[in-house]
Amino acid sequence: MIDLRSHILDGTPCGPPSFADSLEICSAAAADGITTIVATLRWEAGSAEPPLPFEESRRKIKRLEAEMGGALTFKLGFALQFSPELPSLAAHYGSNLALAGGHHILISLPSLEIPPDVEDVFQALMCGGFSVILAHPECNPALRRATARLTQWMMRGLILQVDAASVAGTHGREVQRCALEWLRTYVGKVVVASNMRFGTNQKNLLVLAREVMIDKLGARLARGYISDLPASIIRGGVLCNNWRRPRSQNLTSLLRFISSSKVLTARR
Repeated sequence: MIDLRSHILDGTPCGPPSFADSLEICSAAAADGITTIVATLRWEAGSAEPPLPFEESRRKIKRLEAEMGGALTFKLGFALQFSPELPSLAAHYGSNLALAGGHHILISLPSLEIPPDVEDVFQALMCGGFSVILAHPECNPALRRATARLTQWMMRGLILQVDAASVAGTHGREVQRCALEWLRTYVGKVVVASNMRFGTNQKNLLVLAREVMIDKLGARLARGYISDLPASIIRGGVLCNNWRRPRSQNLTSLLRFISSSKVLTARR
C-alpha cells in the first residue's frame, strides 16, 4: 500500500510531539503493509511560508529512512488549505509544494462550504502545469450535495483523495455512503489515504478501508485506490488537464493571482 496523506513528522501541525512518536507511527504502518508514505505537512491558508523549512522537513525524512532501515520509502508533500493565494504560492515555490516534488498539489477545502472562487484557483493552478488533488471532499456537506459541480471538476482533470476513515465508516454512514459512491463512479480518478496522525490508538485505517473496499468493490479496484494510482502519482503520471485556458471574464482574477505572486516574490 502507498499512503499519499499522513502527518508523521514531529514538530509540525497535526504531527506527533517527538521523533520517537514519529518512528512509532511509521513502524506500525510498515507492519500493516504500507511501503511508501508521503509526509504531508498542513500548510495553513494565507501563510506565505511553509509550516517547517523545506530542508528541515527533508532532514527529518532522511532520519526516519535511516531508522527504518529501508522498511519504508518516504516522500515529502503538503496538505494546502484552500485560499485565493494558492496560485501565487505555486508560482513562487513550484514543485516544492507538490506531492513527492512532482506536479500534483493536494488541496483541502473549508469544512462546510465551497469557496466562490474555487474554479478560478483550480484553473490558475492547472493552467500553470499542476494537477489538483482534492483532500477528503466527502467530509464537506456542501460538496456532497453539489454532484453536478463535482462531476464537472472531475471531467476537467481533478483527482479526489478520500480519507480511509470515511471508507471505513468512522465518519458516519452518510460520509461512508458518499465515499463508496464516488469510488464506484470515478474509477481511476480517486485515491484513498490514511490522513494518519499521532494518538489514534487503533488499527491502521488504511487497512480497515482496504477490507471494506475489497468487500464492496472487489480486490482489483481496492488495489487501484491504495496502490496503483498512488504509485502513478508519485512517479509523476496521471496528469490530465482539460481545464480550458482563461476566457476574458477570468483575466481579472488571473491577473490578480500573477500580481500577488510578484508581491510575494518581492517580499522574500
